[in-house]
Amino acid sequence: MKAILFALLFVVTSAFAGVEPFPYQINPTNTGYGVFVPNKPLPLNPSGNVPFALTVAGDTWLGDIYCAADTEFLTIIPGAWGCIYGKSVTGNRVGPVVYQVNKNINTDGGTGGPGLILWADRPNADTHGNRGYMDIWAWGQNDSGFSNTLNFGNRDAAGSPHRRFRILNTGQINLPDLTGTGNAHLCIDTSGTVYRGSAGGC
Repeated sequence: MKAILFALLFVVTSAFAGVEPFPYQINPTNTGYGVFVPNKPLPLNPSGNVPFALTVAGDTWLGDIYCAADTEFLTIIPGAWGCIYGKSVTGNRVGPVVYQVNKNINTDGGTGGPGLILWADRPNADTHGNRGYMDIWAWGQNDSGFSNTLNFGNRDAAGSPHRRFRILNTGQINLPDLTGTGNAHLCIDTSGTVYRGSAGGC
């Protein structure tokens, strides 16, 4: 595992002149690792006001998780495209944070797929005057009725998984657990729980 990590760090750092891997002291009992410009302040975790355990400057791919940059980060390492896990060296939020599969989000031709985009609570975060929202995308070719659907699920009390809520590739809303015979009213009880009524009502 350590050899793989160092190989990854070498690939990341080789693309950016002046960026070096080095250990750093997080607190009196913990050591972290940085791939950053020496003598530059590391970004701090806002929840603890200490550097992140792993701080990487530049393009960073961890599995299929990618973090996009903004202009403030580019002033630290010119030519870089990446971010510092949601924080810049000045403490301002950066964004967006993108979780994706394949090479791109929302592209065709086998290079894209579904993804999750988190926009920072920062003025004009998306260049359209919006802030602090998230997008969840299902994205694929409609090879079947289940392709390109957005699903939300959880486990039941016995531990079995269920897809509870689904947005079909047609745009229709589907509640798989409320199947039954014939058409019925969709009802809400006094506790706010949605349930399947009958054709005559709730």
